[in-house]
Amino acid sequence: ILFIGLLHQTLVDVGHRWLHPTLVFSPPQRTHIAFDVKPGPYIAGDDVDIRIHLNGDIPSSATLRRRHTGEETWLEEELLTETTSPASSQVTTEDSAQARYVWRDIQQSFEIQASAGDGLTQVQQLTVIDPPVVTGLRLEYDYPPYSGLPPRVEAEGGDIRALAGTRIRLTAASTKMLASAELVLDDSLSIPADVVDRHATVEWTLPRRSSGDSSGVRRYHIRLVDISRIENRDPIHYAIEILDDESPVVAISVPGHDSDLPESERIALGVEASDDFGVARVDLVYRINSGETHRRRLSAPPSQQVSLRSPWDLTGNDLLPED
Repeated sequence: ILFIGLLHQTLVDVGHRWLHPTLVFSPPQRTHIAFDVKPGPYIAGDDVDIRIHLNGDIPSSATLRRRHTGEETWLEEELLTETTSPASSQVTTEDSAQARYVWRDIQQSFEIQASAGDGLTQVQQLTVIDPPVVTGLRLEYDYPPYSGLPPRVEAEGGDIRALAGTRIRLTAASTKMLASAELVLDDSLSIPADVVDRHATVEWTLPRRSSGDSSGVRRYHIRLVDISRIENRDPIHYAIEILDDESPVVAISVPGHDSDLPESERIALGVEASDDFGVARVDLVYRINSGETHRRRLSAPPSQQVSLRSPWDLTGNDLLPED
């Protein structure tokens, strides 16, 4: 019965052609070809995996044409076809194969078309959108009161170098309208930012260095998410150098060595002191034998470098020889 049906259809086709001798009849297509590619949209920087499926007569290669949207010239890639096996539950009399091409680091919207044998796909258009990008950083420094340093602004900021305890206000500008943003410290700690349109602002205080942190250098970057829920790619990492307030350095320059107290029990003291952010006051700390500790304020104006001379009267301490 099947043979009679096929013979009948063949006779019908032959008769149709005899009755219409002037018509041009196209031969049946032997190679069928189609794309298997994610529809997108893609994010700039993505890799696009382009697969071409073929059925029927399978040539040894397929041609992929690709170009960026708006361009006239096609770039052609000759791709080898690989025969594929149908699933065990699938019954088919046609051969099938596929070819594959990966377009790396795509940066703008593009078009693709494929051909193999007598098969040709339609031109397929795919969209690429840009992720948000940080276009500028503004850093405002509010130093600890003891430092005596005035507030400072870096309109084009990046790396941070400041004293522990400094309050930092960072504002990041973006190329896209933002849904959220955060400052990420050392790829582990995140501090949420306040977002207004294309700007994100975050404030935090530089901590003191831990005992095991010999360098005091940390790193940070800005994570942006735009209103389309697209995140920024490969953010720049900036350094944070936390400076500790160094301890003041002090020395008794006069007498500057062990010496005997004169009979007057009065001596002249010479003191030299320095500090990276200034010496606020100088105290003389002393003890007689194993007695209690005493403090005596020495007169000195606040300065980074202090050099003073001060008389010291010990007559009221009932000193004995060898004290």
